[in-house]
Amino acid sequence: MKRGMSEVVTTLIIILLVIVALGIIWVVVKNVLNKGKDEISLDSLTLDLQIKKVLVEEDNLSIGVERGNGEGELIGINFIISDGENSVVLERTSNMKEFEMRTFVFVLSELAVDEITSISVAPIIELKSGKEVTTSIPIDIITYDAGDLASGGGADLENPFLQEEWNITWEETVAFVNETKQYNTSQSILDLINNEFEIVSREDLLVWPAIITHQNKKGTEYDLFRLIFNLLRLNDYEAAYFVYEYDSNIGVVVNFRDLDEPKYFYFEDSVLNMTHHGWSFNELLGAEEQRENIIIDRFGIIFGRDLPNYYNLSITDVEYWELR
Repeated sequence: MKRGMSEVVTTLIIILLVIVALGIIWVVVKNVLNKGKDEISLDSLTLDLQIKKVLVEEDNLSIGVERGNGEGELIGINFIISDGENSVVLERTSNMKEFEMRTFVFVLSELAVDEITSISVAPIIELKSGKEVTTSIPIDIITYDAGDLASGGGADLENPFLQEEWNITWEETVAFVNETKQYNTSQSILDLINNEFEIVSREDLLVWPAIITHQNKKGTEYDLFRLIFNLLRLNDYEAAYFVYEYDSNIGVVVNFRDLDEPKYFYFEDSVLNMTHHGWSFNELLGAEEQRENIIIDRFGIIFGRDLPNYYNLSITDVEYWELR
């Protein structure tokens, strides 16, 4: 009898030891899985940051940063500034949204580096778990030769054509982006163009930058379409600057998805209109052929993601034409 009891006790002890061991293993595995979950969440983000301006004025270092397209809850940015031997990491709080731009100012005398040779940025992201993480590798980096960033050094890193031809400052660009955020519905864009902009004609087929058209409150239909496209993109619409050719003539519309309904903007008698079209390019082309009483030969898309590439581009520069 005692022997039987001893075997039962031994069995119970073994079971308890197995349960304890499984519990310990589960705790370890859970920690590994949670850590891996954070890493997977971070690695799968497509959040994009780009340095757009670096300027030294007296004792201040100004760094302009733009957030591009991509998901992720941005809560801050790490600026890594180096002189080749020493580096300093400066954290700045920021909740920039997609396509938003901001300028961050640092006091040079407070940086623990000598002559700056590189500046890089890495996003600080809040995961769904509430944990704050950053990338181990900076998203964008620019380098300089020693002495390049002396007082008055640096430059706007946008397309130089923008600065030289149009004389647009970084501050004007940021103001344009922030101001146009208010036009966040298709109807508000329609009202803006029809009430505040004048349609003019030019002999060339160049399309002016959206910011220039916005400042001048006038432009060709091609210019206004480019502005419309940027307004849509700035407010997170899926949109395209759609070009088609018929009898050696060029036509342009801007198609977009409005609350999961495909629509497009078009001009008729110098008035901007908006209408629904089908889900395919063929249905869009058919709607235009019926409206204009034409036969379209070919079509293409430019300015697929125009912001912030403010440059002067002919609408004939469609990279890929497709036959109707």
